[in-house]
Amino acid sequence: MKAYRHILLLLMLVLFKTPNFAQEHNVVHSIGVNVRPSYVMPTHGFYNGFNSMGKALRFSESAHLNYGFQLSSESYQGIGLGLQSFLAHELIGTPVSVYLFQGAPVVTLSDKITLDYEWNFGLSAGWKGDELLMGSSCNVYINVGLFAKWRISPAWDLILGPEYTHYSNGDTSFPNSGANTVNLRLGVRGYINRPEDYKPTPKIFSFEKS
Repeated sequence: MKAYRHILLLLMLVLFKTPNFAQEHNVVHSIGVNVRPSYVMPTHGFYNGFNSMGKALRFSESAHLNYGFQLSSESYQGIGLGLQSFLAHELIGTPVSVYLFQGAPVVTLSDKITLDYEWNFGLSAGWKGDELLMGSSCNVYINVGLFAKWRISPAWDLILGPEYTHYSNGDTSFPNSGANTVNLRLGVRGYINRPEDYKPTPKIFSFEKS
């Protein structure tokens, strides 16, 4: 549990310090919402129906809300909140995640479309702690994704792309079979103070004609 406390303290520190830092440095703020329909990877017999209800878990869905800030045209970061449903609350619960995220453009496909990476790291609480699957009600949340971001206006982006999510208690208790999902993110992000002539700087290369 000490590891969970350290992660929670880090998340709280970022949550309280980020808005003041962003205000002082006149950075770009953003609010994003997205949904993530998912395929549950059958990494344990529990997901194939070997559970107390004899129910196979194949699909899940989640909804996310996040606040971000951008110090440059190369990267963004912030804090997010997610609600995950495995469509089987009585078996596995409906976990809520609080996490840090960071991302940046990797490739510029056009003057309005980039291919971005993003990672999320935080805590997820509300698991049922089934004796065959999870040994704790609080687990680490890890997510990585690669998606297209389309700037439809100076104030709005559309986001679409694949992701991978892993939940685990880090062997702090047993069993620790965890949960793994492959997701499709569909979302929108609104910006405050983003310049009219904003142009992202890719990390690797650009297909845009000069």
